[in-house]
Amino acid sequence: MKKTVKKIFNWVSYVFMGLVLALIVYAVVMTSTGNEVSVFGYKMYVVATSSMEPTIPVKTVILSHEEDTTNLDIGTVITFDFESKFNVPNTHRIVGYYYVDSEGNESDTLEHEIKYQTVEEFLSHNPGCSVIGYKTKGDNPKIPDVDKEEVLFKDIKGVYVCNLNVITFLYSVLSNFFGFLFIILLPLFVLLIMQVVSIYKVRQQQKLDKEKEEQEKERKQLEEKIKEEAIKEYLESQQE
Repeated sequence: MKKTVKKIFNWVSYVFMGLVLALIVYAVVMTSTGNEVSVFGYKMYVVATSSMEPTIPVKTVILSHEEDTTNLDIGTVITFDFESKFNVPNTHRIVGYYYVDSEGNESDTLEHEIKYQTVEEFLSHNPGCSVIGYKTKGDNPKIPDVDKEEVLFKDIKGVYVCNLNVITFLYSVLSNFFGFLFIILLPLFVLLIMQVVSIYKVRQQQKLDKEKEEQEKERKQLEEKIKEEAIKEYLESQQE
């Protein structure tokens, strides 16, 4: 019974590890091609440029979370859609608010001498204005310019949470053809070796069981022979 339970547990473990690996590979592949994989509002994205270094190194896989985009503070790092040759969302830091004044004119807070840290603070000092987006820039000191295009609320994909270093490593490996084969074939090779070892152990156990069975059979035959000889000797002694 214990052996059966152990075998079932081992197979369940193999299946679980396989599913987890398959999910990670699927998420990394989908992310690298610009597709989104969302789990409870969390999404992974690949930072394609060095504009956020050193905070986010180039080709790092990051985690962003869907949040209310209309009330974000200055300094918040966001992931948003924009037109680029990389065909992936961009991730930059909010440095200002983009708004419409009471006369319908569009402007941004970078033109103000006063720096507003929150949307509420800006609106409280500028009644009649309506914030409709943000001004952003990267953290890289070698790229000091603020992004030319404003980021509207509808373009925001999520708020940056953290770098996914392990997933980044997998992404870098999977980006290489031989690395992709390694990641796919290595678990299969390990499972194959484990299965071969398991079969070998079963065969060895079967061999031992068979040897014990033969030894037990020989022992019984010997006992029967001894009994028969004892009976025969007894009968002969009785005839004398």
